[in-house]
Amino acid sequence: MIMKIFKAMMVAVVAMLGLVSCNNNSDWLDVDYSNELVGTWICFDTNYAEALVISQDGSAISTGVEDGELWENVKGNITVKNNKIIMSFEDDDNFEGRFDLVPGVSLSIFDPKTDQRLIYEYCSEDLSEEIEGMWVCTDGPLDANDDMAIQSYHKNGNALFTGLPPESNVYKVNYLTDYKIVGDLMIRKISEDNDGSTKYLCAKLVYQPDATSLGDIINQIVYEQTEDGWIGSSTCWLRINQSLNLAGKKYDYSKTFVTNVQGADKEIEYMDYTFNFSKMDGIMLNKMLKAVLFTVEFPDTKTMRYNCHYNGESMTMDAPVSIEGNKVTLKMSQRDAALRDVDLYMFQDADDSQLHMYMHTYAFINFFGNMKIIMLSQAGKLDKTDSAAVKTEFDRVHDVVKSINVSLVFDAGK
Repeated sequence: MIMKIFKAMMVAVVAMLGLVSCNNNSDWLDVDYSNELVGTWICFDTNYAEALVISQDGSAISTGVEDGELWENVKGNITVKNNKIIMSFEDDDNFEGRFDLVPGVSLSIFDPKTDQRLIYEYCSEDLSEEIEGMWVCTDGPLDANDDMAIQSYHKNGNALFTGLPPESNVYKVNYLTDYKIVGDLMIRKISEDNDGSTKYLCAKLVYQPDATSLGDIINQIVYEQTEDGWIGSSTCWLRINQSLNLAGKKYDYSKTFVTNVQGADKEIEYMDYTFNFSKMDGIMLNKMLKAVLFTVEFPDTKTMRYNCHYNGESMTMDAPVSIEGNKVTLKMSQRDAALRDVDLYMFQDADDSQLHMYMHTYAFINFFGNMKIIMLSQAGKLDKTDSAAVKTEFDRVHDVVKSINVSLVFDAGK
């Protein structure tokens, strides 16, 4: 009985080995993953990013950045059989190795010769249209906390940037650059070297429509090279209106963002507060604006009204304005010859519930100086008709402020 069972088992083993041998020598059980590869795949790593678009016929288009250098719309072909993949491109950057696939989730390709692996994530959405418009960020990059930046993306591939970009320590105002989006990967031109070459930076985008009561949110994830190596960082951007809707609106001061501050180590008095712009961090300015209950309102499209409480009295001042896109010029010189015009940039969120007011160095000097002139005049400490005395007050502000970027945020008032 035992011998019969043993013989039966041997027959089964031999049959199974024969079946395996047969499978190894034929193609009828080979797995074809061609259909599962169709779509857009994104590889996003510290110093390498690629968008790989694969079609049904196996043709592919690759766009990406490595070491800051861009390749764009490079055509190729991809063939797969079981877990082997061959990738051939017209720039001769070819690949042959193994791959692992989780359909609709991830694709991993591995070169056994170099022991290198690239991991791609499947991208089911194209954010090239969703990114169009204007966005504000108030959670700055790694070395500039509490920063504010504005970006505008246009359909023609141009973008305007105001703020401190992740690749630079230089604050920029309306900096024009180019961008391209494939799937959820954004490629942005960041600089041009002396030899004429251009550097590029990639960001992974996470889009959340109607994420908050203020509107759409988009997160930009980038890798930055620091002394400690590559570090990933994420910034959160809120969609805002590209055109201003100011008439009839009133806004209450909420908070201040101050960056790029450089100044003399001197103290300057203003509204019972002492400022030192060599140590400025925005705390004192924020404290002052909250204490005086600072508000702004727009009776019409040609007027901006300041309101505050100082020394127990309510103070109001109307300023003529001109509006060009998001640029708002306070025509203070039309109101009073002793005052100077101020160029501001203003932005509103999707439902006008917030107002962001941005001013660069000279705008801040004029804005700060105007308020100082008005306060001193009303206190009887300055004759506004004395042009030399007025100039002295503006010079005092200019002497202590070398550079500054100020963003004021207001909430809709009732």
